[in-house]
Amino acid sequence: MLPLTDDVRPLAPVDITVTWERAAVHISWRRPASHSSRPVHRYDIQYRTVGHWVPLASVTANTTSYDWTTASRGATYQFRLFSVADAELRSEPSSSVSVQTTGQIIVM
Repeated sequence: MLPLTDDVRPLAPVDITVTWERAAVHISWRRPASHSSRPVHRYDIQYRTVGHWVPLASVTANTTSYDWTTASRGATYQFRLFSVADAELRSEPSSSVSVQTTGQIIVM
């Protein structure tokens, strides 16, 4: 088993944007630069309002956006993403980005 070093773990997604539009939270990102010897197989998306992070979705590596249609209006959500390679090797979390479901975007 390989040690979990920075050259083995994938990099986190970058340039994350989150918007509230047409009653859905739209999350988009760019793929990280490829530096790992292991390819990214999926992205895991997490959110929170306060407290602990909650899994929201996992999407395939060829996906760079996600629409969450069951978010509540009038709430502020914080999001972060992980790149996941084979053998469940996860990146560090991405920078977190927040949105108020009234339309205002807050970058943290």
